[in-house]
Amino acid sequence: MLKNLSKYNLLHLFSLYFKVFTGSVSELAMPIYFATLLLTIFQIAMGPYKMGADVVIGITLSVIIISLIMLSDQLIQKDKKDGMLELIYLSGVNPYWIVIAKLITFSAIAFAISIILLLIAMVMFGIELPLFISILIALVLLLPMLAAVIFFVSLITLSFANKIAQYILAIPLIVPALILCINAIDNPVYLMMMFGLNLIYLPVFIVFSKLVLGASIANIR
Repeated sequence: MLKNLSKYNLLHLFSLYFKVFTGSVSELAMPIYFATLLLTIFQIAMGPYKMGADVVIGITLSVIIISLIMLSDQLIQKDKKDGMLELIYLSGVNPYWIVIAKLITFSAIAFAISIILLLIAMVMFGIELPLFISILIALVLLLPMLAAVIFFVSLITLSFANKIAQYILAIPLIVPALILCINAIDNPVYLMMMFGLNLIYLPVFIVFSKLVLGASIANIR
């Protein structure tokens, strides 16, 4: 099996990870349930029509980010528990392929979950269709940066017993991108800035994730 794995390319790894990570409905449903619960609490506490558009957008995107951090932890921990992460890494597969394949897989799943949560928020807070589309466009540009940061932090905290550290490390890195995303919803200039930041965020965090990957596996062996 190790010999076969060593011949895996990016497409093979993506297919493998996607099958593994989408195999459990309960693991994918938990972040959605938790995020829906948070949105419901805000909806009941503040009322959907007492909040301005900026507040609604901020709450919605913040809840989506929290749910994606939870999702990343579940996927990485699952990879750790079944030994697949260590197996693939030690098989001789290019570490960059591992990082990029996992990042693409996480991004695809994160996008699907984000759409579901955005639709739930649309119903709860009475978000109109034009605003929904604007948030969606900004979210599409936010997700690559978001996925790269969350995945990187998940690798760092892989061997940590206390998962609160994941949120503590991830949120400061995410806040600047979140603020930019909120401003981009009604300003096309910020959309271009987000596109440019993706060109910086992704290569940097892919390199960092590759470096951390080996150390993380060494700590769990």
